[in-house]
Amino acid sequence: MTNKLTQLIHNEKLVRISNKFFALVSVGFPGGYKFFVILLITTFASSSVANDFSKLFFWVALLYTFSGLPIVTLLVSSQYVITVRDQLLLVSTSSLIGYFIAYYIALNQYNASVNICIFISVLCLSAYEVIKRHFLNVGNFKPVFIASCFTMIITLILGVILFKFNNSGLLLFSCFLSLLLPMLFFHRAESTKLTPSTISNITINFIKYALSNATSTSLMYAVPIVIVAEVGDYIAAELAMVFYFSTLTYLIPHVLSAKHIPNMRKNGVSSADVSDFFISILKFIVITILIALPTLYYFYDQWLIFFILFSAMQVSQLSLPFSNILMVKGLAGTLLKINIISTSTLLVFIAIIFYETPPSPYRIELLLLTFLGLQFIKLYLGYLFSKNIIGRSQVSI
Repeated sequence: MTNKLTQLIHNEKLVRISNKFFALVSVGFPGGYKFFVILLITTFASSSVANDFSKLFFWVALLYTFSGLPIVTLLVSSQYVITVRDQLLLVSTSSLIGYFIAYYIALNQYNASVNICIFISVLCLSAYEVIKRHFLNVGNFKPVFIASCFTMIITLILGVILFKFNNSGLLLFSCFLSLLLPMLFFHRAESTKLTPSTISNITINFIKYALSNATSTSLMYAVPIVIVAEVGDYIAAELAMVFYFSTLTYLIPHVLSAKHIPNMRKNGVSSADVSDFFISILKFIVITILIALPTLYYFYDQWLIFFILFSAMQVSQLSLPFSNILMVKGLAGTLLKINIISTSTLLVFIAIIFYETPPSPYRIELLLLTFLGLQFIKLYLGYLFSKNIIGRSQVSI
């Protein structure tokens, strides 16, 4: 009897450990995969292909914030039940609108085949993240982990085949197709007795989140494009390495987020959980920034630009506990208000900097310092609005 009980406890511990491992890989894989792909291209492709690939990669990431990300944000909240048809409609429509705007601004410099690769890559990334969110919402991490393993295998196979063509567009397309295909295999349509949300209600909130992203996440992904435009194409591959390594460090905050969101959806907001979440992220960010400073100084000529960017990206994660509260509560309007206030402040300073200083690395450094300041403004506003929502006595940091 004792042996059976010991074995049962041992098995339960193994299950808990394996679930934590699956959760860690599932949440951190997209960031790790993007860094791996950039590293692969930078190592084995020519410098011109690596720089072109990095610029295209930045555009796909930016356009995703207007297509897949708003849907993913809606799915975080338990207040919306979105049919597959409506998900496809919103993702495809928003991807088209975002792409045409980007084409008018900058993508018209590329030929038709590259533009097709960019657009399909945006759809692949959006579909992948939407499917993954369904698994994460219910805490089912194992299929995401298995799909991630197959993604790495497919990427390496396609990479070996496509490297000889020396075509950045084809390499881009293969990367995001490799990301989506395994996830499609594990995806099953969800059956629910809940009444689907109306398309008008979903669309209104989708637009709110898209606008909110335009003044937050989209800014983050637009920054590298601005840096390349100001400093030169030669910096693109190195910048991509630093940028996506920074997103890779989001693993710890996002794992904590994946742990807290299902609990908040089910049991509501706990002040103790929010405080622990914030303090854990703060400690982690201080450590990563202290390590990044000497590392970037040693390896890169443009180390100061990279360090300020890295620091701003890390500090942005401090807002995660409070944005999670707002997302779970379905308060898209509040998130939009926070982002509009902070971004309006940022734009005023950007206008002054552009007016007063000529194009140079120094101007980029000033812009990035302003971007770093934006993260602290958003942190304060997120805390302020969250405290007002869940009660002053329930959030103490």
